Amino acid sequence: MTSATVIAPLCRNFINGRWVESRSGQTIERRNPANVNELVSVAPLSTREEVREAIAAAKAAVADRFVEIVVERARKLKVGNGLDADVDVGPLVDENQLKTVLRYIETGKKEARLLVGGGRMSGAEHDNGYFVAPTVFDHVRWDSVIAQEEIFGPVLSVIRVPDFEEALRVANSVKYGLSSSIYTNDASRIFAFIDRIETGMTHVNAPTVASEAQLPFGGMKATGVGLREMGRVAIDFYTELKAVYIDYTGRKR
Repeated sequence: MTSATVIAPLCRNFINGRWVESRSGQTIERRNPANVNELVSVAPLSTREEVREAIAAAKAAVADRFVEIVVERARKLKVGNGLDADVDVGPLVDENQLKTVLRYIETGKKEARLLVGGGRMSGAEHDNGYFVAPTVFDHVRWDSVIAQEEIFGPVLSVIRVPDFEEALRVANSVKYGLSSSIYTNDASRIFAFIDRIETGMTHVNAPTVASEAQLPFGGMKATGVGLREMGRVAIDFYTELKAVYIDYTGRKR
């Protein structure tokens, strides 16, 4: 008669890119449901703090990948004559605005992490215009200058938040409120966003760059593009209105 000893693997927690032992010092046995005598593995009994750390690390990993994709797209944007159909980003309106945008970028370099861009473009195609390279800042504080003020240039500030509630709080902390956008398949979250976001126009699963001329448009708080006087809403001059755009087709935008 022969016998064999099976050593079940010992699992560990994977937090912030490292395999770590649980601080509880306790373990849980995992057994085969079809044969309870078969020990499949031994898993750590994680503490509540370790669970929170693991969830936060997972969210950070998702944010990291999202930012990588944003940076990849920014690098591919073609900057040039705005009248050319294949150009993605045109020049700024004048030298004063160029100086303003560059000043904000220098401020951003002190407040956050610059990932791409960060200056005026040069070369035969750009020397005779006010061209700024598409710029992305990461780990921007919600109350920093580049997060709270209007730059009016090709500058994106990535503000990391842990959840939906904090995202709403951060978005509404800005004194401006022209347009907003949310991407999600969660219907309840869509309508919570529509109800609570403080912007004059809200887009669902679509970018904020367009509006329909026959619909009311404009901003809330300290921003706007004029009075909401399209169609019958001219009589509602003093009413705060919100236009909502929902793309229900599921097509990539």
